[in-house]
Amino acid sequence: MNFNITTDKLSEIKSDLEIIIVIDGDLKHKFIQDKKLLKKAGFKGGQDEVCLLLEKNRLYVGSETLKGVGIRSAVATALRSLLGKKYKTLKIATYLSHPRCTASLRATVEGLVLGAYTFTTYKSKKTKNKIKDIQISTEGHADNYEVSLEAMARAVHNGDIAGCATNFTRDIVNTTPDDCYPEIMANIAEDLAKNSKLKCKILKPKALRKEKMETLLAVARASRHKPRVIHLAHKPKDPVAVISLVGKGLTYDSGGLSLKPADYMVGM
Repeated sequence: MNFNITTDKLSEIKSDLEIIIVIDGDLKHKFIQDKKLLKKAGFKGGQDEVCLLLEKNRLYVGSETLKGVGIRSAVATALRSLLGKKYKTLKIATYLSHPRCTASLRATVEGLVLGAYTFTTYKSKKTKNKIKDIQISTEGHADNYEVSLEAMARAVHNGDIAGCATNFTRDIVNTTPDDCYPEIMANIAEDLAKNSKLKCKILKPKALRKEKMETLLAVARASRHKPRVIHLAHKPKDPVAVISLVGKGLTYDSGGLSLKPADYMVGM
């Protein structure tokens, strides 16, 4: 998916489809060109509510807020609604929640990347999102909010990275335990390190015993696959702090959910 920031107005940009975000049900905003059709279709602009006007080549989607939490979800829903359709190019305005703040723009790009995600590894008939190019116009939803092209480019870049990283993780989560066990997870980490500036160290059972990780080894006896501990490190020049993120990845059902009292099932 390619993103391009342009100073051209939306009316001057050629694309297969335009996405318009309706904020807080405001159908009177200047961006809303099809008020009568939307009313006829019963569209009210609720969060993640979608209305595709085929004859106008415009896709409307609702967001309760201009903040990233609403924009991200709305745009992702809009993209998912295009799955299997033949649109290849999109255009969209710049949505900002505060002057000189690009958080909503970043959320827009994240939503576009997340919404285009599909996992078809185990499907015989693969349907993918065909969107290739997205034009982001500097024409904004709010007239008095302006940001520099440099700040916009940075927001788009960071949004793309965050979305792609999430989709990368989704692929791992969606892969069955038969195909994604500790050794495979370790291989994924090593490949990730090779293609970046990360350093990777994998601890196998012998090293785990040396580190006295007996509980991990005990739990892992339930699986025919040997456990691994993955240590990924990023060490920039002149670091100002040490940040450690610790997590666990279960590649098989540990049965923990059934051990919880009923009131705690959802939290688990």
